[in-house]
Amino acid sequence: NGDGTIDANEIGQVMRSLGLNPTNKEIADLIAEVDKNGNQHLDFQGFVTFMNKHWHERDQEAELREAFRLFDRDNSGYITINELKEVMLNMGEKLNQEELEEMMREADVNKDGKLDYEEFVQKFLSPS
Repeated sequence: NGDGTIDANEIGQVMRSLGLNPTNKEIADLIAEVDKNGNQHLDFQGFVTFMNKHWHERDQEAELREAFRLFDRDNSGYITINELKEVMLNMGEKLNQEELEEMMREADVNKDGKLDYEEFVQKFLSPS
């Protein structure tokens, strides 16, 4: 709006122009993380901080998706024990069947015998 700051509505517009669809609460939470003076507006530096944080998270999400695709050899949306074994072998990890089954048991939250994306991220890519 020309006042040298960007408010929640303007941030929402920017995010939507980037193909995102944030809720008002998500926007408010993001602003609160970088809003130095608590006025619900970001100055230029605050906006730069906001964008750097947002793009880093977006890049990380892309990396996580790519890692999952590497494991999900048949593009089924799930990682089976055989796919896990194949990728681990390619990474130089020679695990026996018992070790592979233990990894799957630990990661397979819903106990369906395969890992979906959320289970994969939680087990293998999130800090413990």
